[in-house]
Amino acid sequence: MMTSDPANLVGTFVVEVGTRQAWPFIGFCDDRGIKATEFRLYIDASWTIGDTTGDADSDDTWMMSALEINNRTVSNVRVDAGSNLRIDFLHAPSLTVSGEPTATTAGDPWWLGDP
Repeated sequence: MMTSDPANLVGTFVVEVGTRQAWPFIGFCDDRGIKATEFRLYIDASWTIGDTTGDADSDDTWMMSALEINNRTVSNVRVDAGSNLRIDFLHAPSLTVSGEPTATTAGDPWWLGDP
């Protein structure tokens, strides 16, 4: 079941990282139910993984940084009052996505959807 609530990411794990058209994404798998389900976090804003910062146009930087969280399990998720998203992973750096749109943001700064 696809989730629209970021808090439901806790316990899922990363199965893919990539870029779809202009948006970096992370694919998550939830295998705790009868049938495993997958969904993606799409990013159209600035982001930080560990000490590396980029935006939706930072394809190479995104891929090199996001590989650090591939196959990692989500341990904690927080969305603050400014819609900034922080995802903590076991044994990997955290991902923070700004809730603030940039000049080129086409819709929401980040969203969860089907792969």
